[in-house]
Amino acid sequence: MIAPGLKTAAKWAWVLLVAVFVGYYAFTRHELIQESFARLGWVPILAALLSISLAKLTLVENMRSAVRRAGKAIPFDACFCIYNLTQLAKYVPGSVWQFVSRIAILRERGLSVSVIRDSILAEHAWVLATALVFGVVLVALSDWSWLVRDFDVVVPAYAWVVLALVISTALIGAFSPLGRRFLAWSWSLRPGGYAITVLMGAWLLLGSAFWLTLSPFSVDTISWSYVVGVYCLAYLVGFLVPFAPAGLGAREAVLVAGAGPLVGVDVAIFLAAVNRILYLLAEFGMVAPCLLLRRPLAA
Repeated sequence: MIAPGLKTAAKWAWVLLVAVFVGYYAFTRHELIQESFARLGWVPILAALLSISLAKLTLVENMRSAVRRAGKAIPFDACFCIYNLTQLAKYVPGSVWQFVSRIAILRERGLSVSVIRDSILAEHAWVLATALVFGVVLVALSDWSWLVRDFDVVVPAYAWVVLALVISTALIGAFSPLGRRFLAWSWSLRPGGYAITVLMGAWLLLGSAFWLTLSPFSVDTISWSYVVGVYCLAYLVGFLVPFAPAGLGAREAVLVAGAGPLVGVDVAIFLAAVNRILYLLAEFGMVAPCLLLRRPLAA
């Protein structure tokens, strides 16, 4: 068992490492960043932001479905505020604050401990399971001819080392005693067809947002299914890595490894960062209506 203080230190160290890398990249690649912004243009950026925002709505519906599956019903507008307000807490190192705040709000609405437990476990288990299945299937069914014909960009060794590190850490977390108990409990709360359909929409929208920003940087058509599949797996890895708040850095490492052969590593890093910024903008944009309308979260 790792001491809580050591876990917190590891998370802050990871955040600092990511910040240092971003600063170094911005300083050494500022010309490339300017050229990439000019080449990308505002249309793909705005389209990607819209796609992410729509995906966030499907994730709200996934939460509502999980609560209903656990035996309670909450209106969509209330779920919208609860989900989006508590999601901001995931950026605080500790990996629990979004759950703590969610539990507190749901308790105020009168939900029992068992309903809250089952709904939160079901919601996140559905997200992880569908990300894994959709990611593997979409990547496996993609057209791989580009890899044989145009693989003239080699991803540097350090990128594969980082990727191996985050995937190994994710697997250790998934198959730890706590992870095994989580998986067993999750199976008892497996999703129905409606929840799977809702999450399929979420993954298609989130993956398409990344694909929209990749397309301007390739002379050939980039496989949409491949990019969506890579995004699903990147989201999964980011969720499972315990020391990365909101998957920060871990998700981007997988995106860079997957997109590097398509557009070059430097551009892939730039686009992974753009995707993270757009995701943050979408999350804060979703919170704004809740604050402006001052909708009460309690029943």
